[in-house]
Amino acid sequence: MHMELKAENKSSDKRGKFNQLSTTKTCIILVLSTIVANNVTTPNPSYNFWVRQDKLLLGALVGTLSPNLVPLVSRATTTKEMWDILAQTYAKPSRGHIKQLKDQFNKITKGSRTITDYMQSLKACADNLASLGKPVEHEDLIDRVLDGLDSTYTSVIDAVNGRDTTISFEELHEKLINKELSLQISNPPTDLPATTFTATSRHHHRQSRPTWPAVPALLPTPIDSNIKNPTHPHRPFLGKCQWCRE
Repeated sequence: MHMELKAENKSSDKRGKFNQLSTTKTCIILVLSTIVANNVTTPNPSYNFWVRQDKLLLGALVGTLSPNLVPLVSRATTTKEMWDILAQTYAKPSRGHIKQLKDQFNKITKGSRTITDYMQSLKACADNLASLGKPVEHEDLIDRVLDGLDSTYTSVIDAVNGRDTTISFEELHEKLINKELSLQISNPPTDLPATTFTATSRHHHRQSRPTWPAVPALLPTPIDSNIKNPTHPHRPFLGKCQWCRE
């Protein structure tokens, strides 16, 4: 069995881990190194075996801790000492911690989160309060879920508030999920990113340019300077049109 204990874990998880530790004999029973019988002290043959087993268990438990909790139990030499440190640190509810959870519970809203994430956050906070002896009434939990929704869920809010009996948490989750899907279908995303629009515009602009056939350049015909015509005076070359040859 492997489980990791973190400082941010739920209090209910922590208390459950402490209960499992308390049922392990090596965590609560200390074996004496010597035995006294008939006023004679002799080494206890079970002591060395117990020490080895306890060290193995201590190392295994330290391996289940998150790195930021390891220094907290670094001075523990037995599993009993380690268990006592963790129990005193996390198993006892404090007034400040309870107040912090209550404030968090009252400030949670849906915002941009999904319905599932939103309701799970409220449920986890309520479970933490219950593990500390401050349970949230079911009706208060339902009201808190409805209060954190925006106006797009007004139809579901009105339907739930109009019921004669309090809706279950699971049924409310189903109704809100259906409403969330309905909103996604009726309002699909249509806006394209700016980069996509720019690239598309450039592509259409290039395609809209007219294409013209290539026209060969009008170059003069070269004259051989070594040929001389004594009967005709030299006249400057006026050139010919390479299209009409005139």
